[in-house]
Amino acid sequence: MTSPCCALCGEVTSDPEIASVPSNVRAHREQSFAVWRCATCQGIHARDDVDLDHYYTDYPFYRLTSLDDFHRTVYANLWQRVLKVAPLTFDSTVLDYGCGSGHFVEFLSEKGFKWSHGYDAYSPGFDDPERLEQRYDCVVCQDVLEHVPEPNALLDELGDLVAPSGLLAMGTPNAAAIDLATPAAYLHQLHQPYHRHIVSAAWLREAAEARGWEVAAYYPSAYVNTSKAFINQPFLMRVLESRDNTLDAAFEDPGPPPLSFWSLSALRDAFFGAGRAPSSDVMFVFRLP
Repeated sequence: MTSPCCALCGEVTSDPEIASVPSNVRAHREQSFAVWRCATCQGIHARDDVDLDHYYTDYPFYRLTSLDDFHRTVYANLWQRVLKVAPLTFDSTVLDYGCGSGHFVEFLSEKGFKWSHGYDAYSPGFDDPERLEQRYDCVVCQDVLEHVPEPNALLDELGDLVAPSGLLAMGTPNAAAIDLATPAAYLHQLHQPYHRHIVSAAWLREAAEARGWEVAAYYPSAYVNTSKAFINQPFLMRVLESRDNTLDAAFEDPGPPPLSFWSLSALRDAFFGAGRAPSSDVMFVFRLP
């Protein structure tokens, strides 16, 4: 390929590192997609344009039809990460930007945060642009930054949505912790062709500080990495791999894993996996001026 220009830092990379990555969505698993790494900021980029409307048809994340106990647990972990920074009140306004089916908004409403709203341009019922015409005490943007064509533009948009001294909570894969020499090990972080630009934690920190945002908290693992047994990133990845290792499997209930699954290492991950979670997914909580 010609020397590409990074959509994150604007630098050109000669002879970039490239990997071919199969999709982790069942309907497209026979397809592979090329990604490349910026030599300057370590960001990972989808090489080719695709028809995203086609690939988002029957997207697995939109299949969650009701809020279940598993998602209540991981959402509670996400929200506790925010509340450790600032004790938001039940009258605080909250926006879940990129809310999917809106179940995190439902979770917040259950907890008494009555001014919680969701916005998602791809989700009917949550695609009202009027949600973007006000400012919020807290904006949550989980696993969205890597999906958009212009991450810097999204950061600017999110900054405009946060009220003075408000919070912006962002979770995203960490490109610097992804080894393109072994893409199969990072199938779900690379998530092709949906992830267009994957940033490094260092780049996101610098981009935030350049905008005058304070890093109020940093978590070197995904919000699904809880202290509760059986709900942590290493164990959940092990469960997916025991099925067909597609994202679809995370939204299906085939029953408990068979006896052959329960090795000593699986039991170790079930109870102690939270301490072994990789830094391939991270979360920041920023306080804005």
